Amino acid sequence: MTYQLEAISAEERGLWVEALKQAIGPRRSSGIPMIVGGVISAVGAVALAPVALTVVGFTSGGIAAGSMAASMMSSAAIANGGGVAAGSLVALLQSAGAAGLGTAATGAVATVGGAAGAAVVGVGQKITQLFRN
Repeated sequence: MTYQLEAISAEERGLWVEALKQAIGPRRSSGIPMIVGGVISAVGAVALAPVALTVVGFTSGGIAAGSMAASMMSSAAIANGGGVAAGSLVALLQSAGAAGLGTAATGAVATVGGAAGAAVVGVGQKITQLFRN
């Protein structure tokens, strides 16, 4: 049995197309792009973390004068009565800048970077899906 769509009106053709779309169901995207985006972002975050620390002023030789890190250290010292508290954000960043990221810090940076990358890809997929409809 065949149907000749040319013989029906444009309105009827539209109804047929809409019925076919509903029968097929919504187009679902796979999670593969999100996984790939997450992995790439995790690797990128781990690779760029030392560069970011250096740019901010947490270098292997100490805190760079006049940098954002120096400003953070000054604020932390004033808040703590003249010294930077052990375990504070400034102390942790300086440690990472001087000695590199430890295992736990590398895992944390990779997790945050991966999650951010997957979220960006997911939002991009949703936006693309909205414009397709």
